[in-house]
Amino acid sequence: MKSLLFVLLVTDAVRGILRHQAVSKLHAADQYSCTPLNGTRSDMNVDVFTSQRMPTVAWPTIAVETATSYSEFMCGIQNRNITPNCMCGYLFPWNSPQSVNMYFRAVSFNSEVYFLDSIKRVLSYQAVPALSQQQIVSVANTQYILVTQAGMASKLGIEVGDAANFTLPPNAYVGSDVTGYDDRVGMHD
Repeated sequence: MKSLLFVLLVTDAVRGILRHQAVSKLHAADQYSCTPLNGTRSDMNVDVFTSQRMPTVAWPTIAVETATSYSEFMCGIQNRNITPNCMCGYLFPWNSPQSVNMYFRAVSFNSEVYFLDSIKRVLSYQAVPALSQQQIVSVANTQYILVTQAGMASKLGIEVGDAANFTLPPNAYVGSDVTGYDDRVGMHD
């Protein structure tokens, strides 16, 4: 009987510890809000080395914003008003390759999402409709996610296997494997 009581007490203690650790990963105490913004900053340029580019044409370049804080990283491009047909985007970098879940419930424009590996090669990409309720799951080994307006792949001739060239600004916020998902406003997991 004493053994059973000991096992029950230990089991409850372990459950409490696990519950506490899981909650801490959600960043539930972090305060941030995703206020509406116009456009994106041009923090860096992303050159895409496409196989369809003619030798006399310059490499396609996309002016890209990347987060400089945890709050910006979590909000991403939610509540953004983007000029139609802009050559702009938003880049989410992680400190190591992983699988990432993204949510576009508050993204007001049709998007294309590019999953890049650690050497910045396009692993896959997909179209996401505005205000989509569907969870987007990256392919394994994704280290960077580039989000642009829909139609960028056909406009620039981007294909799976093409390489991107960019250097993160020194103040860029880089997500980690414990950057959690917050269903209130967060864009990714």
